[in-house]
Amino acid sequence: METRDFSALEAALRDRVLDRWVPNTRPGNHGAAGNALEDLLGVKENNLKIPDWGIFELKTHRLESGTLLTLLHSEPQPGRAIPRLLTSMGWAHAEAGRKYGDHEKSFRSTTSAIEHTVRGFTIEQTPETLALTFDPEKVSTKQLKHEDWLKSLDGRVPHYSSVLPLRWNKEDLYRKIRDKLNDTILVNYRREVRGGVSGFTFESAHVLHDFNPTKFDLLVAQGRLVIDFDARTGHNHGTKFRVKRRHLSDMFDSSADITPAQTI
Repeated sequence: METRDFSALEAALRDRVLDRWVPNTRPGNHGAAGNALEDLLGVKENNLKIPDWGIFELKTHRLESGTLLTLLHSEPQPGRAIPRLLTSMGWAHAEAGRKYGDHEKSFRSTTSAIEHTVRGFTIEQTPETLALTFDPEKVSTKQLKHEDWLKSLDGRVPHYSSVLPLRWNKEDLYRKIRDKLNDTILVNYRREVRGGVSGFTFESAHVLHDFNPTKFDLLVAQGRLVIDFDARTGHNHGTKFRVKRRHLSDMFDSSADITPAQTI
């Protein structure tokens, strides 16, 4: 790429990157997808942020199954809240007594602000915070395991009333999203094996500019942005903020999609 202004970058993504599979030439490298993108664009390794592209930085994002896209990882306050949550509200892990110890607990929940989960969890939003809360009256007892779990809670130490709510400061979340995604061209890819060779298919790209906190709050209120918990006694896989993929650009005042070049 001789001229790396934005229009040239957009054209290069359409013509050389999107809707194309490339082999992984750096297996075991955590940044292999970014390196593959660099190869396709003809830039030096680890140099996706180049001033000649203007204010924008290129970033890669691995698409997961389903419709949700992970925005960021952020653990709630107070500190070490997840281990206490597991003790006070976790349920038996599906692999307890087999892959893990007999008493392994799990806490996996995709939780939104528009409804309660079958175990009674929801997200409450104020102007300053997001909070995970619990209402025992909202637990679905259609399944015996949920009813037995609910009955077990009052005998636990610590009691969930001393653990919940868990909170996130929204200004911290806004800052993390600005740092990660503002003025970014996000190139989405999937891992794909072809002919026994592992590689990447770059599917789409989003231009994201001018993050708007009010629009973030609206997505939370609409249930289009959720908090995903994935922890067990022996390991916390991280608390993720995830958005429905088609609504990612709704958090920004200026955004656009870059689609593959049309073939005739």
